[in-house]
Amino acid sequence: MAQIVFGLGALGLMLVLLVVCLTGWTWVYFRVSRGEAILQQESGETISWGLIDIVALIVTVAVLIGMFQVGGLIATGAKFPINPDTLTTNQRASMIMAFAAAELLTVLAIAKLISLRGFGLQLFGKRGEQFSSDLLLGCMAFGMLVVPTLILQTILALLQPYEHELINMLIKDRSVPMAFASVAAAVFAAPLFEEFAFRGLLQGWLQDMWDGRLSTASVFVGRIRRYWQAEPLPELVAATATSAESAEVASSFADSSDNPFDSPQSEVIVASAVSDEALPIERSPAQLYGPILISAALFALMHLGQGLAPIPLFFLALGLGYLYQRTRRLTPCVVVHFLLNGQSMALLMIQVFVVGDDAALIAN
Repeated sequence: MAQIVFGLGALGLMLVLLVVCLTGWTWVYFRVSRGEAILQQESGETISWGLIDIVALIVTVAVLIGMFQVGGLIATGAKFPINPDTLTTNQRASMIMAFAAAELLTVLAIAKLISLRGFGLQLFGKRGEQFSSDLLLGCMAFGMLVVPTLILQTILALLQPYEHELINMLIKDRSVPMAFASVAAAVFAAPLFEEFAFRGLLQGWLQDMWDGRLSTASVFVGRIRRYWQAEPLPELVAATATSAESAEVASSFADSSDNPFDSPQSEVIVASAVSDEALPIERSPAQLYGPILISAALFALMHLGQGLAPIPLFFLALGLGYLYQRTRRLTPCVVVHFLLNGQSMALLMIQVFVVGDDAALIAN
């Protein structure tokens, strides 16, 4: 009974995602027919993280995955050395949940590491003011990307069968715990972690480095806000004060004697960079396409071993990279990734629990 209910729920989700897809193409059609750009270029503040944060993310997720999976296997009574063929349903589900938990905790840990240096992530907009519009934008972008992605996946699957360990485990063990763990990992944890890592940290870092918005030190360790200094860091101010208006703002940090609200006893909080949110960004072709291509290529390479999946995933990542570059926010990208993985997982659930066909469908 539980399997039937789960399958019907997946079928309902598919219908919802189909409506979202049609809405997205309709939105694109009306914008293009009016002669409007699909997406306007936005500007934003200089990033506050550096190469050290990207390395920390890789190390943290690897360590946590190992720790959580070993802990989960011990808690479920597994005997070492592990034989994958003898694992029980709960043991398989615990390994998948450990992977998902490690990804989510890594995102929280790296976000905290960055915020401890005095800056927010700036990845989801200021105080969530654009959250609602970003949700809608993500749904529309999903409508634009899902159809070509699925068409390309279908064609390539005819040339070489798609392989994914998560799909193989679920087909082999058709149980509710496995289904729950698979949805948690593929639909919720993976989109947030992968967009945070590839579009946010990596592409955001590459973009600002390529645009010359980071000082040499900031490229490696990120920006640091020093609360105890009455003077701004000159090299960091110079790296971001790219206009007369920005220079004037930077000067106001250095000389606060004319500020009627300042007092000798007050603690001076100095920003190590000036917001250039309103400044236009003019990029060369290398600056425009380089960060997107690199992050998309690495994203595709991460999926090696899954047949020809890296090819459609590369083109999907190009679209996600363009979306992040235009908005400088992760919410639309996470929504696209969530809906795409949700649609793929819903197809798989229908196939496993309703149709019963063993042919693998794609869940990125």
